[in-house]
Amino acid sequence: MLLVSAAGASGASTRSAVRPVTGDISVSPEYAVSDAIVGRAAHAQGAPGIAFDGTNYLVVWRDDRQTGNTDIYGTRVSTDGTVLDPVGIPISTAPDFQGSPKVAFDGTNFLVVWQDTRDHPSSKIYGARVSPAGTVLDPAGIPLSQGAVDQERPAIAFNGSNFLVAWEDYRSGFNNDVYGTRVSPSGTVLDPAGIAISVAPNSQIAAEVGSSGANFFVTWSDDRAIMYSTDLYGARVSAAGTVLDPNGIPISTAAVGQGNGRIAFDGTNYLVAWGDGRAGNNDVYGARLTTGGTVLDPGGIPISTAANDQNAPTVAFDGTNYLVAWQDTRSGGYDIYGARVNPGGSVLDTSGIPISTATGNQVFDTLAFGGTNYLVAWQDQCC
Repeated sequence: MLLVSAAGASGASTRSAVRPVTGDISVSPEYAVSDAIVGRAAHAQGAPGIAFDGTNYLVVWRDDRQTGNTDIYGTRVSTDGTVLDPVGIPISTAPDFQGSPKVAFDGTNFLVVWQDTRDHPSSKIYGARVSPAGTVLDPAGIPLSQGAVDQERPAIAFNGSNFLVAWEDYRSGFNNDVYGTRVSPSGTVLDPAGIAISVAPNSQIAAEVGSSGANFFVTWSDDRAIMYSTDLYGARVSAAGTVLDPNGIPISTAAVGQGNGRIAFDGTNYLVAWGDGRAGNNDVYGARLTTGGTVLDPGGIPISTAANDQNAPTVAFDGTNYLVAWQDTRSGGYDIYGARVNPGGSVLDTSGIPISTATGNQVFDTLAFGGTNYLVAWQDQCC
C-alpha cells in the first residue's frame, strides 16, 4: 500500500497533487488534483500514474473515497494545469481493492492497469482503455493476468504497436518473479499465460517498463545474490514477446542495495534511475543503457547524494534532457526534488531542484513530458 507513513501515524488525510514544470525548470504553482475534484475527496488518494496524449495528461490514482472499497480514479489535466474532470473519472469501482495504477498512451487511447482483488483473496492484474475525451471504454475492466496466486504492482509501456504490461508474480511459490503480457490497442491480451521475464532465484520485484519504439526494456529489483539485499537488473523483450536476456542484465550490483528503478528513452539510449544504499543512506543514482543492453555507466551516475534520504525516483525525457524527480528528506520531512540529466549522462542540477517543499510530506511522485512542460504528480499529506 503506497501511503504516506506520517499520515498513517497522525491521522491526516492525503491527496494527489500536480505541478507543471517547464523545460528550463522554473516551477509554477501547485495544482491539487483531489482538492479540485471534490473539494478534497473523502479519505485518501495516492499512488499516482501519468501519461500524455499529445493534448492533455491523464493522471490516475488509487482512491478511498468509497467506504470499504479502494478504486481507481483519474482526471485529465491540460498543459496549463487545468483539471478537466473536477469530480474525477471512475475507471474501476469493482468490489474490494484496486491499487497501484499505471498508464500509457498508444496514439489513440490510454491503457490504465492496476492490481485488483475483486476475485478475493488473490490479487490479479486488470486494465481498461480510456479515450482522450475521458470515456472509460472497458468499464468492467480487462483481465490481463488471472493466475491462481497473487500478481501485483503492474508497469506499462507502448512500443508503437502493442503495450507490454509487467508485474510481480507469485506463481512459483514464496518468491516473486517478473512476468508480463503484451496487450493490443484494442485491449486483446496477446500472451494470456504470461511471459516469464525473470524467474531467477529468490525474489524479483518492482518491475518497470520502457520502450525504444521497437523492443521493450524491463527493469526490476533482484535479490538473487543475497536475499533481502536487492540489485537492479533488466532484460530486453522483443516486440514479439521474446525475452532476449533470460538471465537478466546486471545494471547495478553496488553494495547494500539498489531498487525501485524507473526508465525512459531518449531516442538513442535509455536512462534508468533508482534508489541506492551504497553510502549508508538512500541516494538517487542512474545509468544509461544502449538498446543492445550494454550498461554505459557501470559504476552508476550519482544524481542526488544530498543529506538524509532520496529515493523512489521517476524519469522522463523532453527531447533535450531527462528530468529525474524523487522524494527527498534533506530538510527533515519528505519533499519532491528533481534534476536534469543530459543524454551524455551529466547531471545539470547537482544540488537538485525543489519541486514541492510544502508543509507535510510529499511522496510517490510521477511525471510526464507534455511537449512544452513536464507535469509532476505526487501523493501529498494534507491538513
